[in-house]
Amino acid sequence: MANLGNVTNLGMGVIPANFDGGLHNAPANQWVMFTSGLAHVTVPGDDSDGAYILGGEFGLIFAADTADVSEKGHYTRYPGIVETVALQIPTLDGEIPPHQVVRSRPCHANDTVGLRAFAGTA
Repeated sequence: MANLGNVTNLGMGVIPANFDGGLHNAPANQWVMFTSGLAHVTVPGDDSDGAYILGGEFGLIFAADTADVSEKGHYTRYPGIVETVALQIPTLDGEIPPHQVVRSRPCHANDTVGLRAFAGTA
């Protein structure tokens, strides 16, 4: 089991299929767990194709582009044909969990191959 750190005020959203969430900032430093559906997240000025996040096993991201640190935030679309369910889990006191940056770009499917082997390890 992975420890997400101190979290508070869990929220759940059900986003309609093919919804355009527009350009926005994260409301708080928070984990977002997409349990179903599909999200496409892009960052203004980034030349990559963004990240497609499929709900389920690898649907956990951390959003830290709050208005106090990011002028533009990110753009989110939900291009799937079914609704997307997302849990928003802000960290206590806006804490950003200890982490290590492993890529300067979005991960792709090949980047997640074999991750199950690391589940539960510290």
